[in-house]
Amino acid sequence: STGDSSDPTLLPESQGPTFGNYLLLERIGRGGMGVVYKAQQLQPIRRIVALKMIRSGHLADEAQVDRFYAEAEAAAGLRHPGIVPIYEAGQHDGQHYYSMAFIEGKSVAERLTRGPLPPLEAAKLVRLICQAVESAHSQGIVHRDLKPANVMLDGDGTPLVTDFGLAKRLADDSDRTAEGQVLGTPNYMPPEQIRGEKSTVGPPSDVYAIGGILYALLTGRPPFQTASLETLWRQVLTEEPVSPRELNSGVPRDLETICLRCLEKAPGRRYASAGEVAEELGRFLDRLPIRARPLGKTAKVWRWCQRKPAVATALLVSLMLMLTLSLGGPIVAIREATLRQRATDNATQAQSALKREQQALNRAEDQAQQARLQARLAIARRLAAEANITRETFPIRSMLLA
Repeated sequence: STGDSSDPTLLPESQGPTFGNYLLLERIGRGGMGVVYKAQQLQPIRRIVALKMIRSGHLADEAQVDRFYAEAEAAAGLRHPGIVPIYEAGQHDGQHYYSMAFIEGKSVAERLTRGPLPPLEAAKLVRLICQAVESAHSQGIVHRDLKPANVMLDGDGTPLVTDFGLAKRLADDSDRTAEGQVLGTPNYMPPEQIRGEKSTVGPPSDVYAIGGILYALLTGRPPFQTASLETLWRQVLTEEPVSPRELNSGVPRDLETICLRCLEKAPGRRYASAGEVAEELGRFLDRLPIRARPLGKTAKVWRWCQRKPAVATALLVSLMLMLTLSLGGPIVAIREATLRQRATDNATQAQSALKREQQALNRAEDQAQQARLQARLAIARRLAAEANITRETFPIRSMLLA
């Protein structure tokens, strides 16, 4: 799209249609820090380029200028056909700029407005992206902002990685991002980057973003999306993305496994490098068994418990309570039946004793013997009566005792 004369990101009026050694043709994009023009380089080679400048122009502070040139330096040192090359960086009339190859095509983000890609096409595209990113990693650069908008498609549909504005040099301890500072695109950012843990951000962080790009190509949407930034961060940190096959049943299971392996929360559970992802996608495309295996149900439950320990503990306590109640019922029933049988046996024994004493009394010959038997008979009657009472009232007593 062309520039708007009222747009404050345009060049000063005194510049006219040219900017130093460049003839400005149209504005083609703008981001958080820069604005990009399609331009023609005049000397020494007349070629079409993309010219990027700081949006705030002459008002740019030192930190903005520092980051701007860091992007140019990071990208300029990279050599790979899948990375947009940088031609020149400098300053003209106080305006900082750098020029890069102009890609006559659309970004992957623009392609996704038409919906997801066929799975095989998505796998081939991401494999090429992986090879470019692996080349950057081998040259000591981590991109840190990989997303569909930062991957261009040329006229042949070949992807080219661009926008190294958040790039990190692996061998450079003077990272311009402070500990705890969050920079990037949350929809495609790994958990460690959202937490601002700059010391743990490395090649596996780009692997996560590659998984996010593959997810979007397969489903037409990023792994996590919501209107609230706070909710989005919580989802990235604590929730699993919806299975790609649930959103697109045509996604092969192996390709889903590769995608979800890239999107693991912990860096150590992802593929170790973009090169490994490229190799895995190559095996998939060649119809060979992939190395990664999908998570089983037990592993999924265990991971969920690790992410939400409070909820998991509450569920475990509830389960143990239910188990106790389910086992306690039969135990109480068995105990009650045992006590009831014991009471019945006691009553039967008491009746038998009473009967024996009555028969003995009837056979007694003298008065003294009858008196003794009368006393024994009274004791037997009392015991029999007590046994009968115990048996008849046992259900009530057992409930009170329980």
